[in-house]
Amino acid sequence: MNIYRFRKYSVRFQSGYNLIELMISITIGMLISVAVLTIFISVIKSDNDSLKSIRLNQDMRAAMGLIIRDLRRAGYNSGAVADILTGAATTPFQNLNIDAVNSCLNYSYDADENGALVSESFGFKLNAGAIQSSTNTTDCSANGTWFNLTDQFLTNISVFSVSDPDTDGDGNPGITSNGVTTHLVTVSFTANLIRDTTVVRTITETVEVRNVEI
Repeated sequence: MNIYRFRKYSVRFQSGYNLIELMISITIGMLISVAVLTIFISVIKSDNDSLKSIRLNQDMRAAMGLIIRDLRRAGYNSGAVADILTGAATTPFQNLNIDAVNSCLNYSYDADENGALVSESFGFKLNAGAIQSSTNTTDCSANGTWFNLTDQFLTNISVFSVSDPDTDGDGNPGITSNGVTTHLVTVSFTANLIRDTTVVRTITETVEVRNVEI
């Protein structure tokens, strides 16, 4: 009798999982796998979104940096001292113009330092979703040679605005004091990625033009 009981106990002890237990185990395993996969996909998507934002920010910063660096030179005249000594009322390079309606600005500076304004008018404007630059324009029309500063196949520029407010209320842009006018120009533009229009960024910079108007 004791031997029978021992054998019966041994058989019961060595028996495997039944069907219900096996199904429950598989279900729990599948739930864990789905949860891990969901987290993995979420992390990949987050990283992808971050890369898109970084790429857009880099392109916008590069364009803004070029605009700001060049704009700081507006109005530079290597012969300014000579003009003042001879009593010249203005210099040929004092033509900072902003066309807010057409999202454009143009200006000039003495690039070759000869004191004469010859093919030294520059500009930036918004056209067909891209910021364009020109090195030989005198206004914001189609004259001159314009080329894309931003990649229209990568980014779409929806807004490009430039402002130089009349803070002293004299009717002219800039701040005028004792016959000297300084310009504080704010440049702003909004862009989105062509392949993902949900990635949108706006960048704004304010630059003080180094050369004053007298």
